[in-house]
Amino acid sequence: MVNMRLAAVCLAAASALMVGPSASMPTSASRRSPTDHPIAKRRFQLPAFNNEDELLEWTEQHKAGLRAKYASKLQDSNQQETQAAEERRRKRRRSLEARDSVGDAALVNYQHDSSFYAPVSIGSSAQSVNLVLDTGSSDLWTVQGKEGWNPAQSSTFTNSTTPFKITYGSGSVSGTLAYDSVTLAGQTANKQTFAIATSISNGLLGDAVEGIMGLGFPSLSTSKATPFWQNVGADEFSFYLESDNNTDTSSRTDKAPGGIFTLGGRNTTLFKGDINWSDVIDESYWLITLGGITVNDEDVNLSGTNKVAVDTGTTLIGAPATIVDQIYNQVPNSKAMSSGYYTFPCAETGISATLHFGNQEYTLTSDDLIAGTVDSTATMCLGAFFSIGSTSKDELQYILGDAFLMNVYSIFSNSGKTAQVGFAALADGLGSTTASRTVNSVVAANAAVGSASLTSYPLVALTLFVAFIITFMV
Repeated sequence: MVNMRLAAVCLAAASALMVGPSASMPTSASRRSPTDHPIAKRRFQLPAFNNEDELLEWTEQHKAGLRAKYASKLQDSNQQETQAAEERRRKRRRSLEARDSVGDAALVNYQHDSSFYAPVSIGSSAQSVNLVLDTGSSDLWTVQGKEGWNPAQSSTFTNSTTPFKITYGSGSVSGTLAYDSVTLAGQTANKQTFAIATSISNGLLGDAVEGIMGLGFPSLSTSKATPFWQNVGADEFSFYLESDNNTDTSSRTDKAPGGIFTLGGRNTTLFKGDINWSDVIDESYWLITLGGITVNDEDVNLSGTNKVAVDTGTTLIGAPATIVDQIYNQVPNSKAMSSGYYTFPCAETGISATLHFGNQEYTLTSDDLIAGTVDSTATMCLGAFFSIGSTSKDELQYILGDAFLMNVYSIFSNSGKTAQVGFAALADGLGSTTASRTVNSVVAANAAVGSASLTSYPLVALTLFVAFIITFMV
């Protein structure tokens, strides 16, 4: 009986323990029940921004704050990140300064579509010099002397003893580097590096041209100077190159209206429709990818060549010899010259050449493909395509000059993560006969671009039986 009562007491105690401890019984930490605290979910709300620049400024501050918070663990990357942030701020500041300063400059068409120049002011006295605006180089230089720029007239001029020399295919330029204010299209770089040329090979420049303003990237610069367009904070510039369509040779002069250069953006009155963009594949030249070429509806075998420098300082269209041969094989009665150029009968009006960029194809007519007549009877004409002797192993294979660019509105943009070149159809009434239409497919780009940058391409003066055919290739 006693054992049964003891068993009942033990059973009751065990049951009580299973139910849970009493309020007066202490509990160990390992047995303490968790306490829930509900967290309200809310949508992250950014501050109100008036524009993208304010947003970018906020992101910079937010990132900087986090890096400061975890500074002890981010020491290895501090210097690199600080420099990168400062470069971003500098670029944004210069972009803001230039944004409200988009300006146009009138171009002059010199020697019948051979080159295009603009008056550029240098120094405190704003002396004007005629400079070729050249996307195929990055140095700025001008001549000195009675007919050229006079540094003695500028109170802001700073000379240096640093020698400058650049060699082109038809000669060379040498002198010394200097610094002064330079103004174009309403924008001024207060301390622009440029060269004063004291020695220039005969025939390198036409009589009206007093130098070159390179609009390529810094890595291309012989002087290692920042190009003017970047010094003024412009992240975009554009060209409308107006062709000399005057066929009355008796009234021709060497100079004619040459279109509009826009610095800091684009002039929407000069083009129509969408812009066809191509990524720059190596930031030295404005180097883009060619999708294909057809001549009279026959495909040209590119043989792995597709790298094109878009060059406003070149008159014609340079290509590998094998490509040029294929092109003129489709042109009746064409004749090869030893220099890599071709002539063909001026009466051959049924010729067309189509170049593919992006998802667009651009067809040049026989008028576009004639660089000029090469005899007094205007029987034979010089073709716009010529061989530069490039191969698939070169860092570029083609040079797209004014023979093409006169027929489109061209935009050079460095505003995004990747620099781009854009082509758009000219506005109605501007005279282009070039047809542009969207294509369903283009030849794939199958060649990688090398990492090394190039030096400047030559400035070639070509006179073929007539003095007015001059090819500028810078």
